Amino acid sequence: MLGYGPTTADRVIVGEAPGETEVVKGRPLVGSAGRRLDRALDANDVPRSSIYITNAVLCHPEGNESPPPRDAIKACHERLIAEVDLMQPRKVLALGMTAAKALTGDPRPIRELRVLDAAPSPYLVGDANVRATYHPSSLNRNPEWPGNFDNDVGWLGDD
Repeated sequence: MLGYGPTTADRVIVGEAPGETEVVKGRPLVGSAGRRLDRALDANDVPRSSIYITNAVLCHPEGNESPPPRDAIKACHERLIAEVDLMQPRKVLALGMTAAKALTGDPRPIRELRVLDAAPSPYLVGDANVRATYHPSSLNRNPEWPGNFDNDVGWLGDD
């Protein structure tokens, strides 16, 4: 399953790996995590159709393992970077630790990364800034986590 959205996009969202619903539908972030993402996009008047969405890992982890196995993350890294570079984005929002580390190389916890200013990726070509936030599936399981996911997603709509 490759990403979904426009053939070029100045905004990209990178999730973790396809869940069971994503495997069936053949599109990233369309299950319960996708519905949470859609609410945040709608709250910020950011049309999902204007954003390219993909995952750091393209294969469904056995047993829906989260995070995906390290060998899967490593095997998909060059593909992820090439796929995002192809979009020539200005902004890339990394959802969760797997995507954040794949795009930034920074191993700090997501609660620390999400409060940092957006910055260029050491891997991407061009001027794309990367920002990290919680993965919506984590928020579905832990709604009391601090921070405002809707505001984090709203960064995509800011000019």
